[in-house]
Amino acid sequence: MADQSGVGDQWQEGGDPANPGPPSDLGSFSLFNAIPEAEQLAIAALLRPAGFPAGQPIVREGEAGDALYLIRSGRANVVSRDLLGQERVLAAYGPGDHFGEMALVTGAPRSATVRASEPVEAHRLSSADFGRVEQACPAFTAQLRRQVDLLALASFLKKASPFAHLTPEAIRTLAGQLQAERFPAGAVIFNEGDAGDRFYLIRSGSVEISSGGRRLQVMEAGDCFGEVALLATEARTATARALADTEVLTLSK
Repeated sequence: MADQSGVGDQWQEGGDPANPGPPSDLGSFSLFNAIPEAEQLAIAALLRPAGFPAGQPIVREGEAGDALYLIRSGRANVVSRDLLGQERVLAAYGPGDHFGEMALVTGAPRSATVRASEPVEAHRLSSADFGRVEQACPAFTAQLRRQVDLLALASFLKKASPFAHLTPEAIRTLAGQLQAERFPAGAVIFNEGDAGDRFYLIRSGSVEISSGGRRLQVMEAGDCFGEVALLATEARTATARALADTEVLTLSK
C-alpha cells in the first residue's frame, strides 16, 4: 500500500477547528463493510465535515458531481421533477446512508437533487481526494465501483418494462442477482433445442429470435427473452443470436 503519512497531515492543514481530527465512525457506514482498517484510516483523513440546515439542497440535479457524502445525523430527501414540473420525493436518506458515488466515479451530472429535510451533518469526500483514494485504497475503490454498477443497473431496471413497477427494494434485490454477459455481433446466445436455464434482459445491442431458420422477432435494449425457461423444463423453442455487439443481463433458474 502507498505511504499514507501525507494523508493524515492534510487533515491538520485543512481541518475545521471544531473538528480537528479525522472521523472515527466510518465503521457505522455500510459502504465501509469489510474495508481494511488501514484503508478506513486513510479515507477518514481525507474527509471533511459538512453541515446543511433543513430545506437546503446538498447537491442539485444537473450539477457536476464533485463529492461523495456520508450522513452522520439528520435526514435528506432525494427529489426530482416529473414531466409536469412537479417535484417528487424518490427516496430518503438518514444516518449511515451515503450518496453521490455515481457522479463521483463516472463524472456524470447529478441525476437528482438531495435536500436536507432536517439539519444534516455529513462527511464529504471530494472528487480530487477520491483520485488519491483510488491509488491508496483498492478494497474501498472496488466496493465503491460495485455500488455504482448496482445503482446503474437498478436505474436501467426501472426503465425496463417488465420491472418498471417493482418497488425500489425489489429492484435492488433483482439487481444483485443479475449477471452481465457480452456477445459480439453474430454470436449465438442459445440454440433451438438447448436446455433452458436462464432468463435474458437486453441492456444494449439487439438480438434476433429465429426458429427453423426463419426470423421471428428482433429485440432491442429493454426487451427480455427466455422467461419460459424459468417456469418450465422444456428445451428452447427458438435460437437467439446477437445482431450487434450486445450486453445482456441474465437471471439463472
